[in-house]
Amino acid sequence: MKGLMGFFWIFFSTALCWADAQIPSADLPGSRDCSFVGRVDGSYIISFFQTDYDEAVYPVSVLKEVEDARDEKNNRVFKAKKNLSLEGEHKRIVYLNPEGISPFQALKTYTKALGKLGAVSRYACKNKDCGGAANRSSGGGGGEQSLAMVLWPESRIKAPHFSNSHRAQTSWISEQRYELMALESQNTVVAVHTYKSKGGSYCKAFTDRTITVLDILTTGKMADKMVVVSSQKMASAISQDGKIALYGIRFDTGKAELKPESHPTIVQIAKLLKADPGMHLLVVGHTDTKGSFQSNKDLSQRRADQVVAELKENFGIDSSRLFPVGVSFASPVATNETEQGRAENRRVELVRF
Repeated sequence: MKGLMGFFWIFFSTALCWADAQIPSADLPGSRDCSFVGRVDGSYIISFFQTDYDEAVYPVSVLKEVEDARDEKNNRVFKAKKNLSLEGEHKRIVYLNPEGISPFQALKTYTKALGKLGAVSRYACKNKDCGGAANRSSGGGGGEQSLAMVLWPESRIKAPHFSNSHRAQTSWISEQRYELMALESQNTVVAVHTYKSKGGSYCKAFTDRTITVLDILTTGKMADKMVVVSSQKMASAISQDGKIALYGIRFDTGKAELKPESHPTIVQIAKLLKADPGMHLLVVGHTDTKGSFQSNKDLSQRRADQVVAELKENFGIDSSRLFPVGVSFASPVATNETEQGRAENRRVELVRF
């Protein structure tokens, strides 16, 4: 029994070593800086989130406890009396700052840069003055909610446990700073949240290192392009114009797997092809200008391939009637300077040949 216990202790101890945080030497793959404000020199991106349309609530007053309320992790709930609730394009970037940079220094680096762009401060707080638990980030249960939990609860952290990303956002913290900046000329708000990680059993490498979270939301209406086009309307448009642009075929950002909400549009394409056995179509994938031309060309090609594969495998359409093409952002139908325009450029076109 002692030998068995010794084995498990060695195994557990070894696992802890393997699980400990590692100082990165490069950004998280697929991540990138905000287009109008960069980073503290020497920092690395360890978490990245982006979506075309989301909602966010930013506190603009101190967090106060809500009586007799608990969250899903049995924390006492804290809310601000004043909040800024917005919808639009949402990006969240988490940086590990270099040694020697304090949360205060990191915050001021961003607020100074944003100020030069014309941004104004809507709200700022530090440490316990923010309300809630000042020593917790987004992780943990059975205590008080923290500012980080209000901004981004642990349930929204999709990174694997024990990853750098997960550890940095769930560790015990100190010296937190928060400021919400409004860049009205771009209809954008930037929430800057900085804090010092206390490390811990699985995060020793991050001990006393500053974590900076940039949360960026650009307001705008969701593009009204989700109406499913019937096979009859597809046929009419193709007869008249030789092509039709479809917006009901959906993919996650940077991915080529069809989302479930794409199914109704795929069904209508299959009906179109079955109603006209002589029809041959180019299936053309289009993107906006986010990312390089080549990466978008590869992505648009894979998305077009996926549509053809779905029609062949699940609807029995002969693949010789379909030719997938990815053209990246070579053929925009609107400006790429606005979210509305970018949404119109992200599409799949059917072109008769």
